[in-house]
Amino acid sequence: MRFRSIAFALAFATACGPADDLETQEPVVLPADEARLVLALVNDPRTTVELLDRDVELERRAAENLIAYRSGPDGVYPSDDDRPFRTVDDLDAVPYVGDVALTRLRDYAVTHAPPPAETVEGVVFTSEQVAAVLYGVNGASTEELDVEVGLAADAAAALPARRPYMSIGALAAVANVGSDALATLRDHAVVWAAELSGAVSGMAGVYDGVTFDDETAQAALAAAQTATLAQLQAAGLATTGAKSLVAGRPYLTLQQVAAASGVGQATMAALRGYAEDLL
Repeated sequence: MRFRSIAFALAFATACGPADDLETQEPVVLPADEARLVLALVNDPRTTVELLDRDVELERRAAENLIAYRSGPDGVYPSDDDRPFRTVDDLDAVPYVGDVALTRLRDYAVTHAPPPAETVEGVVFTSEQVAAVLYGVNGASTEELDVEVGLAADAAAALPARRPYMSIGALAAVANVGSDALATLRDHAVVWAAELSGAVSGMAGVYDGVTFDDETAQAALAAAQTATLAQLQAAGLATTGAKSLVAGRPYLTLQQVAAASGVGQATMAALRGYAEDLL
């Protein structure tokens, strides 16, 4: 994949790129796996202007323009008008983003690549769930694992003694941690992911036209991730919407819930009502 011709690169850099992004050599070409990591980085809610400016070392205007484009007109991410980047060409079209910026994004994304997805004892973990569960278990107390997460007492007591964990497989090797415990940890990933991303106090917003305050958004996300079909129906969700919620799992943000196939305004409104009843 080529981002642009040399002639276009020079014209673009002259028109709006900073001096250190003037491209006089062959354009950067990212393999598919590196492109995937770069897109995951710039679309991650944890990626801010400050991270791109300070840690990735992008030119400040490039960092600001990337986040501004991604966040849409309302400047809030995630929200209903977001414009996540789908291709590297989308990134390349942003003013002040050229080959130097793409190279720095690639280097940072590869160095900070998320852990791979894992399937252990029949329990499937996405890459995001792996990261969230390892973060949570490596920092949680026995009481938190027992009471808040809902592990059996023997599993909750056994886990802290062998920290730190670098994989889900390492968790499964601990005595009393079997498939049931792993499934419980995976279901709690949504809570730890919010902590990890700093979204614990920043999830409020409008989703499919339904307004959520922060506390209700947290409860709605947890319900969408963990409630059974019967619980959702009993809470007033229509069967079609409830089935769509269950089928679309896992979720790490309320934006992902709203974007799930078959989930619309009526389902989100009913989910908000359910969440309010849970608080």
